[in-house]
Amino acid sequence: MYSKKTGFAKSFTTSLKRFFRKRNIIIISDHKVDHVPLSGIMQILLLVGTIGLFSGVSYITGSYMTARSSIRDKERKLASSTIEKAHIGEEMDVLKRDLRRLSENGKDLSAYSKLIIDEHTGVDVHSLGSATPAPQVLGQDTDGLANHITYLEGRIRDIQDENDHLVMAIRERTDKKIDSFEDIISSTGLDSEKLERMANTDAAKPGSSDSDLSDSSSSRAVPAFPTTENASKKDSHVHGENEGGPFIPYDIASFNDTDRDLIANVDRMVLLHDIVEQLPLSQPINGAQTTGPFGKRVDPLNGRWAIHPGIDLAGPLGSKIYSTSPGKVIAASHRPAYGNMVDIDHGFGIVTRYAHMSKILVKEGDMVRKGQQIGVEGSTGRSTGPHLHYEVRINDRPVNPVKFLHAGDYVSEAQ
Repeated sequence: MYSKKTGFAKSFTTSLKRFFRKRNIIIISDHKVDHVPLSGIMQILLLVGTIGLFSGVSYITGSYMTARSSIRDKERKLASSTIEKAHIGEEMDVLKRDLRRLSENGKDLSAYSKLIIDEHTGVDVHSLGSATPAPQVLGQDTDGLANHITYLEGRIRDIQDENDHLVMAIRERTDKKIDSFEDIISSTGLDSEKLERMANTDAAKPGSSDSDLSDSSSSRAVPAFPTTENASKKDSHVHGENEGGPFIPYDIASFNDTDRDLIANVDRMVLLHDIVEQLPLSQPINGAQTTGPFGKRVDPLNGRWAIHPGIDLAGPLGSKIYSTSPGKVIAASHRPAYGNMVDIDHGFGIVTRYAHMSKILVKEGDMVRKGQQIGVEGSTGRSTGPHLHYEVRINDRPVNPVKFLHAGDYVSEAQ
């Protein structure tokens, strides 16, 4: 056995020496020929290096293609979500138009038929007495008009059937969206019913002094979200400025109970969507790690137990700090414990606080957008190193911001 292994080793070594025998690289330049010796070891190293380089390039290329595919998938999902939202809007426009038309013209097919006869014959059927039958007046065109009326009645039934299916599909979609929005709100610890009651009051507006989530009253007159009466008063950045057309009052009384229920359902879906958009659910700093939890902890400066009213997020040096929701800046100054601090009121009594920043980029009274930069990460005030102290306060009572951030992750996945 030993002799067989020894013989194989010698044979393998001999083969390597034959394949990687000493070679010379000939370099010819102007009137000169140089010989560069290339040993077997050097040849082996070059081969290994070439294989390693090829493997590295293949791995990097594969990783790049995988990442690119993942990005494309996310872009497709985002585009699909946008298209679906636009499609729902188009469906609602078609639905309301057809229901209105059916409500006005389709309930009394007999009257509609007489209207068609009048238009095609020039004879006012309503003015004809009982002694003059319609066939004698209409003559030969009676059969043709009857066929036309039958066709129109069939089209009305087809439209009604299509609308019934459309109503069912939209109802299913709105119910699904409503459930999704309610789950998002409940995951933050808030009560969606109370938020809905507050949505048309001053309490829902950023900067309001009366924003109590525990208050079930809704007697305020100035709505924060559009209703039928004040829909034309929405900000231009929502509707756009290039609009017009005649004013036609919206009469919901013209719809039946099913249609009214559907419209109320859609209105509730839109309201819940607006509420979710107003909540601070996005990340205040990109690529950050949580370095300090919410609640009871050991103080990092004196080693004693203390209550931490927010969370600490440490991002790359000089990271940008973003507003987590649209709102009004109600504080932007230096505080001894918080350092450079910004408070933003988002309505519903909800305020977010951003502290220890090296630089503040907004001032008190500013209206900020979701994702707008408001400062730069720093270590001002009572701090042991660069990070962001982030709080969510409801009626000036701190709550765990992690619930809101997790709800934001759910919103991203749902989109």
